[in-house]
Amino acid sequence: MRHGRLAALFRPCPGWLALGLALAIGAAHTLAMLPMGVILGTAEFWTFPRGIVAGGQVDMAQELMGYRYLAQAPWMLPLLHVPNITPPDGMNAFWLDPVPWLGLLTRPVEALAGHLVNLLGFFLFAAFALPGVAMAALLRAAGERGLLAAAAAALLCDPMPLLLIEWGHIALCLQAAVIAALALYVAERRRAGWHNDWREGRAHPWAWFFLLALTLLTHLYLFVMVGGIWAAATLENLLERRRWTAPRALATLAAIVALGFATGILSPRTLSGGTTGFGIGSMNLASPILPQLSGAIPPLREYWAGMHIQVFDYPGLGVLLLLLAALATRLRHGRDSRSGPWRRHGALLALLLGFLLFALSNRVTLGARVLLELPLPDKLAYALGAFRASGRFFWPLAYALTASGLLVLLRQARRGVALVLLAGLGAVQVLDAGPLRQAIAASIAHPPAPVFDHARAMALLDHATEMLVFPSVGCVAQAVEHGPVASWLATETKLDQANVELQLLAARRNLPLNTVVNSRLPTDCAAEAAMRAAPLRPGVAYVYLDGTAPAAAECMAIDWLRACRLPAQGRD
Repeated sequence: MRHGRLAALFRPCPGWLALGLALAIGAAHTLAMLPMGVILGTAEFWTFPRGIVAGGQVDMAQELMGYRYLAQAPWMLPLLHVPNITPPDGMNAFWLDPVPWLGLLTRPVEALAGHLVNLLGFFLFAAFALPGVAMAALLRAAGERGLLAAAAAALLCDPMPLLLIEWGHIALCLQAAVIAALALYVAERRRAGWHNDWREGRAHPWAWFFLLALTLLTHLYLFVMVGGIWAAATLENLLERRRWTAPRALATLAAIVALGFATGILSPRTLSGGTTGFGIGSMNLASPILPQLSGAIPPLREYWAGMHIQVFDYPGLGVLLLLLAALATRLRHGRDSRSGPWRRHGALLALLLGFLLFALSNRVTLGARVLLELPLPDKLAYALGAFRASGRFFWPLAYALTASGLLVLLRQARRGVALVLLAGLGAVQVLDAGPLRQAIAASIAHPPAPVFDHARAMALLDHATEMLVFPSVGCVAQAVEHGPVASWLATETKLDQANVELQLLAARRNLPLNTVVNSRLPTDCAAEAAMRAAPLRPGVAYVYLDGTAPAAAECMAIDWLRACRLPAQGRD
């Protein structure tokens, strides 16, 4: 009886049962982190949401601002154009990482509800609950369809530290899309005979298009990762001369390009989307292999390999031990007869190697040491700056290695040994991610205190037709550098937070606004200075974060900042 129950965990089961088990585990893990108020979008946390690392302290609030403006924008072409951000030209919301497809979906929901509904909490719930489901689908595509495979996939992928650390960058939490792309790749490569008939395997092109479109309208990093995996699958199919591969690929590519133009993601302005600083957010060579922020090893609870500005690429102690166990099993049992020759996956292997090298960037580091630095032409470095946090391109390799380790243990280890190992590794992985879960909970429970009186600021905006903030986010550093301040870092941090708080307040009223956090599209500070020097316009709310405002009766103090608004004709 005992052997029969053990065999049942490995025996193929219906897809709904295996994926449902993975979803249940993922949902339970997510609910342990996120209160219902956060998921429903009603918690105080959403007043000024913040991440758990320095790079996410204002990014999350910025993404919320962009999402609100996009959800309230009128329907027009391009679909992501928001006229009220940096008018009169407006801005494409794609540059603000607000999960654009969700902002578009919110518009009809808002029309039905009669007020703006925040769906970002539901997105975060799905993003943290689905990695295990996607990994279970990948394992099923590879032939492992038992309940143990689904449970192990969820226990190892849902608490993965390199996923949890992205709390603060909402769109980038959808790493399940990368795993889903690997699952599609495996399903397409393993399907025999479908290339001989247009009707067979016809679900794959539609699935690829949906995944590519989803990631294009989520975040540029995710789209490039998924697009690379799609390109690898297409190339390998072409090399094997599978029928219909070329027309399907061209149709998919044409549809994605059309979507890019319809949303405004592809436009002349896209070419100026680079920035300086490529390599700053690279992957440290020690990051994937050394336990960090570890709940399983208490002395390493606060340890971070390398510089904090670099991307945190630690996959978790459970995954590291999984790979060691898989390597030992592989060496003991030899090559699995069910594994196809590596040459059938040459394009994918080359892609993953390319992603790894890109993650390391031209500045290779180990701990605090720079091992190698290759100079890049200025134009190339600026273009690559669109991916300043290049270390994130380690994610596809991390998930591919995790899937490979699971497949080796499930196929080659004895069933009893595999069960004990995978259960133990899952427990270690969940324990190891404890400090990151606690950090997320702390960011939710203790939102940052406002840096000025929001009630008085909202009273200023009640009858305003527009808001202008000086200095805007893009010019804060320049203003601080040339201003009489005692503490440069503290002042810049305060001004950045004040800027984003004002943006969120303006987004509630859907007011035209001149300030926005956009690292890829620089601000013209000279033009902003001219705008500041121009006469005040009636109905416009002017906010001066440096405390220097025109000497006018219509100006007042809101705590430490100054604000002015001339009465608008017919409104005050």
